[in-house]
Amino acid sequence: MSKFIFTLLILLLISCQQGPSLAIITNQGEDTISIVNLNNEREIKKISSQKEPLAVLINPKSNIAYIGNVKSNSISILDLNKKEIIENISLDFSPLGIAADLNFINLYITSWYENKVYKVDLINKKIKKIIEVENTPSGIVYNKIHDLFIIANRDKNSIQLINNDLVIKTIKVGIHPFGVETWGDFIYVTNVYDDTITEINLITFNERTFKVGSHPYNSKRFENMLFVTNTQDASVSVINLDTMTKIKILKTSEVPENIDIDPVLKKIVVTSWAENEINIFNLNNFMHLKTIKTGKESRSFGQFIMYK
Repeated sequence: MSKFIFTLLILLLISCQQGPSLAIITNQGEDTISIVNLNNEREIKKISSQKEPLAVLINPKSNIAYIGNVKSNSISILDLNKKEIIENISLDFSPLGIAADLNFINLYITSWYENKVYKVDLINKKIKKIIEVENTPSGIVYNKIHDLFIIANRDKNSIQLINNDLVIKTIKVGIHPFGVETWGDFIYVTNVYDDTITEINLITFNERTFKVGSHPYNSKRFENMLFVTNTQDASVSVINLDTMTKIKILKTSEVPENIDIDPVLKKIVVTSWAENEINIFNLNNFMHLKTIKTGKESRSFGQFIMYK
């Protein structure tokens, strides 16, 4: 066997062991989860879930996805190697947004109806702490550089920063903030009712606000670009953060809500709540690649791509 063929076989074996990149799509209206192979852009499995799956958070080190089930008051643990739910954690509240600390020892989960954030111990599968926040907490993310959990409070037009399980700062933003994103020293808050994004610098706390489309819902940053879903425009705004200009509008299916990026395959994935599908775009040239039917009311609020 030649050295070239041997090397090729080794690379092929490594590739097979790594497996494909996956998008985990929660279909809230039919209590299912679609698993989509982003390499060949096909749904490879649909599994039954507990009632009304919504949020997704993936631990890339353990190949585990955590799914928040709104109506059944639970978190499901989805093994991405087996592609099946291996455990359900019962909660005393309805989970909305999910984030985790640096080593995925604890989950931090927003409780929409209670104005609280729950800290859930993943080792003992129990609630460890309850943190009081402002009205209607929705999106939540973790910034590892500043060791901060950031929560958007929809009905208080604010975000709050949590460190060591204490609220250390409250910042007023736009009207009806819902999704929240973080990248480096920055926070990005989608303000649904005034069609804006608020950018906050975590070092200086200086703010910039810029217009996007109608009723933005969530955003995702990659390098110097911010991608924002506009639910009433059926579009994604692409913002150049260096120049603060809108450089592209990506047309999507109706009511695009959530968005995530595979930086390896260079693909953008957008969920469509109204049309029960996802849209995939090329991250380099913004061309539409494919529309994939998933399930009724596809949501995936949070980080839903497992990339290789």
